[in-house]
Amino acid sequence: MVSYMELDEAISKLEFLDSDATIWIDSSDSWSIKSRVCIAIEKETGGAPGSVPKHFEYFLEVFLIVELATELDSINKTSLTNRVIEYAKNDA
Repeated sequence: MVSYMELDEAISKLEFLDSDATIWIDSSDSWSIKSRVCIAIEKETGGAPGSVPKHFEYFLEVFLIVELATELDSINKTSLTNRVIEYAKNDA
């Protein structure tokens, strides 16, 4: 199953997302907390399933975001989302 939402909404729903899923982000614009994302399980061979639009690119696996959120437990969701974006850009 594939889910679409904005990045900040996905971050606020981490506890409900499949930890084996991957998040792809709309690459047609600069990444922001309001970027459209697609959440789905990767293909067995790796990469996005066919249901993920071509203009979406890899962002992060859900389990990595959960780990980061756990480490940064005391910050608000907007700050967490911005930190996740920075992590995806620079460290992933």
